[in-house]
Amino acid sequence: MRTGGIYGAGRSSGGVPQQLRDCAACINAGQPYTFETYVYLGRTDLLEARDAAAAGISALDALRLPHNAYNIGNGEAFSYEELTAAIRALYPQAKIDVRAGGTPVRVGERAMSTTRATEELAFRPEWPFARGFPALVEWLRRR
Repeated sequence: MRTGGIYGAGRSSGGVPQQLRDCAACINAGQPYTFETYVYLGRTDLLEARDAAAAGISALDALRLPHNAYNIGNGEAFSYEELTAAIRALYPQAKIDVRAGGTPVRVGERAMSTTRATEELAFRPEWPFARGFPALVEWLRRR
């Protein structure tokens, strides 16, 4: 399974998911947060951890898989600017910015094609960013 950037409750693997976790913590603390574009340029698909787990279970439940690789994404791709705008829409009081930093990696310009996973694994993500990111903020708040 080739996944988008997995974020959500639990450990972070670094990169954009870690930046999302750090941003969520700052929202809870009422502090500003600045995304640094050292991680990627372009647009990346983000996947909430529960959807990543559900995709894995779907693959395990399949009796025979006709292909060796499946894209597992949410169908939403974000640039840093789009990600910042999406967070501001959810949390208008949040002070979120973006600045260039380091040497970023170039990634794609659109969401991953998940047609094969939908058709052959019956995988359909249930946690779009507008639902998944607030769940991360709330999870961190409770901790």
